[in-house]
Amino acid sequence: MKVSRMNIGDYGKLKAFFDLEVGGFTIKGFKIVDGANGLFVSMPSQKNEEGEWNDTVWASKETRSKVNEVAISYYNNERNPTARSRKSGGMSEAALEQKDLGDDGVDLKKDMDNKIPF
Repeated sequence: MKVSRMNIGDYGKLKAFFDLEVGGFTIKGFKIVDGANGLFVSMPSQKNEEGEWNDTVWASKETRSKVNEVAISYYNNERNPTARSRKSGGMSEAALEQKDLGDDGVDLKKDMDNKIPF
């Protein structure tokens, strides 16, 4: 499970939108909200005909806890410039985890870009 995209902003209590990759699927529409007890992840939801919001993704308590942990850690790393290390080239730990590295440590995405003829 990893965060595939996160848009951080200040939208009142809403702090970020993000997508999550799980087992080859990308689930879009998660939100990080600043609630009464701190930050938490809100599941993707959709407004019904009565104007109420209903979750469109459900998860067990353990899975929700893991999503909270992964997303809030990623959010904090991206918001905190001191979390970036010099040996990572200025990238946060969360961003480093997003890179596809081969066994030799070479960035596979960057290597593939160099082989594209256009």
